[in-house]
Amino acid sequence: MQIRKSLLTTVTLLYIYIPIIFFICGWTNLGICSVTMLAIIYNFWHMHSRGKISDEKISIDIVVFIFTILFFAWVGFYAGWGRFVDQTSDWNKHNAVLYDLVNLKWPVYYVNGSEHSMLVYYIAQYIVPAVFGKIVGTVRAAEVMFYIWNEIGLLLVYIHVLALVNSKNFIMQYVISFMIPMFSIPLWISEYILKIVTDIDRIEEGMWFFEKDGILIQYSNNFTLLHWVVPQVIVCWLIIELFLENRECIDLYMFLFLPGILFGTLSFLGIIPIIGSYVLARLIKDNNKMYIVKGILSLDNIVLFISLGIVIVLYFYGNIMGKKPETIGFSMQPYNGKNIIYFIFVIVNILIYAIILFNDNKNNCIFYSVIIELMVLPLFKLGKWNDLVMRVSIPGLFLLMIFILRYLNEKILSANKKVFNKLLNMILIMFLIVGMYYPFQELSASCKSYDPSRLGHGNEWSTMEKFANRQISESDDVKYNYYAYDIENNLFYKYIARKR
Repeated sequence: MQIRKSLLTTVTLLYIYIPIIFFICGWTNLGICSVTMLAIIYNFWHMHSRGKISDEKISIDIVVFIFTILFFAWVGFYAGWGRFVDQTSDWNKHNAVLYDLVNLKWPVYYVNGSEHSMLVYYIAQYIVPAVFGKIVGTVRAAEVMFYIWNEIGLLLVYIHVLALVNSKNFIMQYVISFMIPMFSIPLWISEYILKIVTDIDRIEEGMWFFEKDGILIQYSNNFTLLHWVVPQVIVCWLIIELFLENRECIDLYMFLFLPGILFGTLSFLGIIPIIGSYVLARLIKDNNKMYIVKGILSLDNIVLFISLGIVIVLYFYGNIMGKKPETIGFSMQPYNGKNIIYFIFVIVNILIYAIILFNDNKNNCIFYSVIIELMVLPLFKLGKWNDLVMRVSIPGLFLLMIFILRYLNEKILSANKKVFNKLLNMILIMFLIVGMYYPFQELSASCKSYDPSRLGHGNEWSTMEKFANRQISESDDVKYNYYAYDIENNLFYKYIARKR
């Protein structure tokens, strides 16, 4: 079975931009909507007309492909998509956002006494299911479509990884299908080393490496991401893949990356230094520096930034610039003399991988930016649960997985069987197998708890409206993270939003 890269890229861009188009049409006034839509159409046309899309073919074993579809459907089912099983606590928010997008007019406004607010969140992944729910007339239809929409996205992620790894071996294609939902850092090993060195016992604590004394460190495994925060994940992974495949197209960077803000602002922040390092390296190495500068300042980039970019930035501006408690603000991670916790975490989970992969990536600036980013993030903290570390790390960890898969494909499972360092290969495979312990444990727990009589049962928020009130005494992390208050003075509300 073969799939053209040109078709894959087009379908991926449509997957990303259809929610953006619905957002523009549903949230913005006619003038802004018209200008932004023309900018998006222009970029689509330019990418195709200028031959920016590769026409190579991707080979996929048909049996592996069918298996992958079924495997991803099984993983998504037990990750809570579609609300067929008991869901994690974050699904209270996901379900409430989806409920409001289906049942309320767009833009979504809330009124609680004197508090007038607007829903401001990473809503893009919810939008297509919400539109389907509006058409059918039920939230349940939207929940089922949310499952289907996520499955389509995850399958696109898989096909892109096959292309990036250049895997034609059916065994490797199976490995990739397992790794996409199950990849993890070797957390269990780092916990044992932490216990041996410090007597701090974090073994069997699941997704958290450390969660005590104000120190919060978690690099979420892929299943945890799909289980807890899928709206922020799938398109982030797709954007990373589009970047790797089209990194020479600097004149279309805004088109490729800008939508990521509306799918996950924190995960998008993790993409910025990776892109920046690549552009900087090109400026340093290339003799024709003006070509790079002209690419950055291309008409495509400028037009999309002053249309779609300003819309998205101003949409989030009211939330980001609003006054928030210090407890959920940005700060240094409070290690307070326990720096050994940081060093064990980054050395075992990141640096050892970096050493193994170094020889194959020593001339790859993207590799260096990923390793540096993943080693620096645990020094900082943002939000009640330190979402900065958990979510800004998403693109870096995904790229690390791709580097590892390329290494496996070229050094271990390839036909030529060239192995340069057997010890390092054994360590890599051991780390990957051990890393899967926690994601499989989490998936297994979801499977064991399945009860058809409790279809999607859980604590229900029903709507985000009841938390849109700064006067309530609890839930600081909710009431300050999902809304823009004082909307009468909000630039988006005054100049961009549809009036109703």
